[in-house]
Amino acid sequence: GLEKGADYYMHARTFHIKMTLFMVIFLLELWPMITLIRWRIAVRKGAQIDLTNALKLARISTVQAVLVTGIVFAATALARGMSFG
Repeated sequence: GLEKGADYYMHARTFHIKMTLFMVIFLLELWPMITLIRWRIAVRKGAQIDLTNALKLARISTVQAVLVTGIVFAATALARGMSFG
């Protein structure tokens, strides 16, 4: 058919780059996600939320946006058969 087999992906460096970028984004998201959940719980309880880390969380979001762009480029390269190795 039209699909590439698992062997193609396991030996394509581009695929590994794409998955690594995805994992970095996921790991970067843990702290903001936990923080936002805690803020939401605090707001429901009527407590004040601590915004001292808001700038750091915004910077993490910017880094994640750049990494998502990298994923798009890696996916495009992978679809066109560029393996980089």
